[in-house]
Amino acid sequence: MDWVTTRAGALSAAGHARHFGDPAAEAAALSAGCALWPRQGWCLHTLEGERRVDFLHDYLTQEVRREVGQGAYGCLLTVKGGLMGDLWVLLREADLLLLSAPDAGPSAVKHLKRYALLARVRVVERSELVALSLIGPEAPACAALLGASLPEADLDHVTWTRAGVELTLCRNEWLGVPGYDLIAPRSAAEALADELVAGGALLVGEDALTARRVATGLPLYGVDMHEKTLPLEAGLEERAISYSKGCYTGQEVVVRIKHRGKINRLLRGVSLGALPSELPQALFTPEGKEVSQLTSATPAGDGARGLAVIHRKYEVGSELRLGSPEGPAVGICELPFAD
Repeated sequence: MDWVTTRAGALSAAGHARHFGDPAAEAAALSAGCALWPRQGWCLHTLEGERRVDFLHDYLTQEVRREVGQGAYGCLLTVKGGLMGDLWVLLREADLLLLSAPDAGPSAVKHLKRYALLARVRVVERSELVALSLIGPEAPACAALLGASLPEADLDHVTWTRAGVELTLCRNEWLGVPGYDLIAPRSAAEALADELVAGGALLVGEDALTARRVATGLPLYGVDMHEKTLPLEAGLEERAISYSKGCYTGQEVVVRIKHRGKINRLLRGVSLGALPSELPQALFTPEGKEVSQLTSATPAGDGARGLAVIHRKYEVGSELRLGSPEGPAVGICELPFAD
């Protein structure tokens, strides 16, 4: 999506658009209007072959055996229950369409390809496709401009041909507001974006998305969670785990934790006096023990706030230190943040 970079007001270290010139307006669009977020760096793959649904069902923490036009969000785990990545899965007529975060995609695909050949399924990179997300209370009105019937249930989707271009539109409310993911050919993305902006959407960058994600308490793979993170530690139980489906890799660990009734570490909010200059940064007790890392952070009001996976004995309201035992004091908060 090179057109995104040329329009950006500032770029991240990864070369992605941090904002498009008005960060405050972009943040407001996510909560009160319609934001158009180009998912730069996000990965799209298809899973193909007759056994594609049964194959993925055996590895994903979520129920995959659904109807065409429905979707699922789940995790791939190691045998020890650690996260190999998380996936949004759309069941289409000819394949499963997989959407994953920049760091989750390579990890998840590598994991699936280890078993795919024996199951006679194929994981195919779809670099010719991109994802554009419409997010906010006015997202339905903007999505309606595309001419397709709007999916009503979360992760339901439609695929259709518009002006000779195949498009897939998926309802996705992961940020706590109405939202739709538009999967389109890279070659058509700029024209589609211009049309949606003309219809009322506002282009937003990574800064506004990070602020919304942190406020909502949503971890990102490769940033806030990784191979040593358990899905329950990352707060993904309700969204990503089915306890009624059949076996999957890592299930024994997940079920054992569930039956034990508690998890030792939890995703928490962290209130900060100022935005750190770099991430991640270690979190210490006042006595000098390193207990966690601050992994995401964003400006908020007169200070900043972030996310960290912290041992449950450090309860909401406890105080830690950022960067060193003598560093600035930070507070542990419940998620989502109260705005």
